[in-house]
Amino acid sequence: MKQTRDGGEAILEAFRNLDVDYIIASPGSEWSPVWEALARQKINEVDGPTYINCWHETLAVNMAVGYTRVTGKLQAVLLHAGVGLLQGSIGIHGATLGEVPLLVCSGEANSYGEDPELDPQGQWYRNLSVVGGPNRFVEPFTKWSGQATSPFTLYEQLVRAGEMAQRVPKGPTFLDVPIETMIHDWTPPNKLRKVAPAPKTRPEAESISNLADLLASSHNPLIITESAGREPEGFVNLVKLAELFAIPVVESAPIYSNFPKSHPLHLGFNPGPYLNQADLVLIVGSRAPWYPPSAGPANATVVAMGETPIKGHMVYQNLQADLYVEGDLTIGLGLLLEELQSRGLADADEVKTRRQRWEEEHNRLDENRKSAEAAAQSKQPIDPVWLCTALSEVMPKDTVYVEETTSHRGVITRHVQWET
Repeated sequence: MKQTRDGGEAILEAFRNLDVDYIIASPGSEWSPVWEALARQKINEVDGPTYINCWHETLAVNMAVGYTRVTGKLQAVLLHAGVGLLQGSIGIHGATLGEVPLLVCSGEANSYGEDPELDPQGQWYRNLSVVGGPNRFVEPFTKWSGQATSPFTLYEQLVRAGEMAQRVPKGPTFLDVPIETMIHDWTPPNKLRKVAPAPKTRPEAESISNLADLLASSHNPLIITESAGREPEGFVNLVKLAELFAIPVVESAPIYSNFPKSHPLHLGFNPGPYLNQADLVLIVGSRAPWYPPSAGPANATVVAMGETPIKGHMVYQNLQADLYVEGDLTIGLGLLLEELQSRGLADADEVKTRRQRWEEEHNRLDENRKSAEAAAQSKQPIDPVWLCTALSEVMPKDTVYVEETTSHRGVITRHVQWET
């Protein structure tokens, strides 16, 4: 096999050095230089990403998103021209909302058959070209988008796009790579390097200390979370924090499993009944902890905790925060636990009384759930509540649930009893 170095090799080398495990593609013929580079990788027994070919662009993007949600590792997606990019755009938009790092590329031709030494075929001239470039399609909902302007910049542009995707706030980046750039000879840089992982941000010590002061003096704290369980350690740290001070936890519109549903401090998914009882509300990785946005706690101090509490992808947001504790959520929860433990427990009698009160409320909510499930059992046609109950009874404990509903989301989160 011809052992050449072209733009396809540049792309594959960039993916290797970004530590990409999978190239997930729903491609067009423009990606043949990458396929040839993958063939050379196999023949020469070089370590590198595994290639997965999909039959639909949305599937390709969502597979990459799912893998990254589980592992935390950036993956690469190759799509076909502007039309394939449009097909995958729903998944890319979802990655932006979920702050999932992703490197997406699609191809184009920019010589349109006028180069006597290259015939990209007439479809690029007639149908596949996009005025201004396909990156215009995804500019509104990617973290960054651009075009590989030459074979001399292709490698570093890909590396940079991957690095940007992994910086806070994390999200998808896009690079448009013309065929002409991919088939051109490529000379690797003098120094090829493994790309350093993105550093994790750390909350300021003063903000952790201030939050610890507020928790220590609070008589009726409340935790609201959406994404504390993004990392397993974050899940564990939130449980430890709640148990330390007997703080009830509400999962408001959760996108991860954040707290065990059977835990006596779990108060379901609607914070509304508890907001005006609270004197301190700790928002842990939640974009929209209550709805409507103005319906926050009337008398509580509000603390927003997370990497980026203020979301640039949201048109409107009203957290009503009095204090921000900004940094990696898992690290922040760990630092807060250390600070609280170093000070000793709060008033033991008060914590005991609070724990008993919230356990009674948890049990009341659980009885209401069971009553609703019993009432739904005999309904015809099958009631969604009973369907979710039956799923809980038969599915293994280690089942991974992927939920993308709208109308029945509340039913699913309440009645499918996952724990972690």
